[in-house]
Amino acid sequence: NLAIWHEEPVLERVALLGRRQAERLERIVAHPAVGGARQLGTIAAFKIAAPTSGYLSAIAPRVMALCRERGVLLRPLGNTVYVMPPYCIGQTDIDFMVDAALGAVDAATA
Repeated sequence: NLAIWHEEPVLERVALLGRRQAERLERIVAHPAVGGARQLGTIAAFKIAAPTSGYLSAIAPRVMALCRERGVLLRPLGNTVYVMPPYCIGQTDIDFMVDAALGAVDAATA
């Protein structure tokens, strides 16, 4: 693993992943039930408008289950959803992840 980090342009690939992810996350931010989006590197988070907010928001288990049904593991904490894709993710998978997250937000806030 260390050899890969030394021999391959890993940091450049991670920076490209962060930029690609930011472009796709704009679709999530545009959703009327989403706000408070932020990103640092390849870790992104956004808040879902919910009747109860905070760590014990009831929307978290619903969003997590809906994402899992769509084949995506996201990390909700309260009404905040964290997106932390692996460094090996490709553009098609990023699009799939964003589509799944949007579908889950739609269903959870309907």
